[in-house]
Amino acid sequence: MDSLGFNAERQRLARELFSTRFRLGVIRSAAFGVAVLVFLVSGASAALRDWAGAGPEWTVFAYFSVLYLALWLAGLPFSVVSHRMDVRYSLSRQTWRGWAFDDAKSLAMGYGFTLVALEVLYWLLREFPAAWWLIVWLLGLAVSVLASVVAPVLFVRIFYKSNRMENPDLEARIRVLAERAGIRVLGVHILQTSAKSSRSNAALAGAGRTRRIVLTDTLLKTHTPDEVETILAHELAHQKHRDSTVGFGTFVITSFVVLAFLQAVLPWAASVLGLRGIADVAALPVLMLATGSLSLVLEPAERALSRWREARADRTALVLSGKPEAFASAMVKLHDDNLSLARPPRFIEFLVMTHPAAWRRVTAARAFSGRVLK
Repeated sequence: MDSLGFNAERQRLARELFSTRFRLGVIRSAAFGVAVLVFLVSGASAALRDWAGAGPEWTVFAYFSVLYLALWLAGLPFSVVSHRMDVRYSLSRQTWRGWAFDDAKSLAMGYGFTLVALEVLYWLLREFPAAWWLIVWLLGLAVSVLASVVAPVLFVRIFYKSNRMENPDLEARIRVLAERAGIRVLGVHILQTSAKSSRSNAALAGAGRTRRIVLTDTLLKTHTPDEVETILAHELAHQKHRDSTVGFGTFVITSFVVLAFLQAVLPWAASVLGLRGIADVAALPVLMLATGSLSLVLEPAERALSRWREARADRTALVLSGKPEAFASAMVKLHDDNLSLARPPRFIEFLVMTHPAAWRRVTAARAFSGRVLK
């Protein structure tokens, strides 16, 4: 163990795993970016559009179906390597058959939702060439709100079984904690993830009538009741500070900026590339590349805001639970069990991490001397 309690061997494995994943991620992103750019400027995108046939709706369907399948096949080796690493480091317990079944479900869901979104997008591009981006922005906000309500109830159950907590003492403690935070929850649900993964997690999911506390069964097996309580105090703190609303506000701003950028870039790119205008499906790679490029620019600021919210939720969790040592030990266990890097390089923390480094969180918890909320 190091001075903060992290297991040296687990953290060695975490560094090894993170380095491999980071390199693969960079290679994958760069390869996909170059491939999409070549696909666009070589004329292959226009050729695929011509092959797709007549009729705007059918053209979008055929073009997207081929492109989606091609991108999935190109990414499949990376997905296979990722699963092999999870199995090698004992993070995944899935057989290859089970993994392939889940991947097929993800493929089908992604295809269905994206196809509907693209058909709507290109209809708007044809019918409202000046205002399409504002309409897409408003529709995106509405879909985001709907997804925050539906996703915890529907989508999670596609991949995991769920049941109500059967530990009345722990559930009572959690409900008292929620009341202390001023948050109303409808129940405590356990996700049966241990058949697929050794990772532990917890969340306060949903909104309104679907808001519920969600724990993985792996968390209950590896953490004490006090540790579970402090982890949930962190999730309740997010609700207390209305971080979901803040996150939605951030999405409102960033999505507006991205769509305004696309609205400016798309006509120029279509003209330079000799395409048939902004409603030409052959310009879809332009949208993909422009969105990806702008996201790279915006992400550091978004992640910095996320780390600030997470640090604030940590402090509030300590006030709600009054168990700084339990919180510190919970953070140590989560990072060691999940092979998460506890002491990342500073530039990695700045560029890619949505939470403060674990060593900072543990140090802050052990130095906590604030008032405890009763």
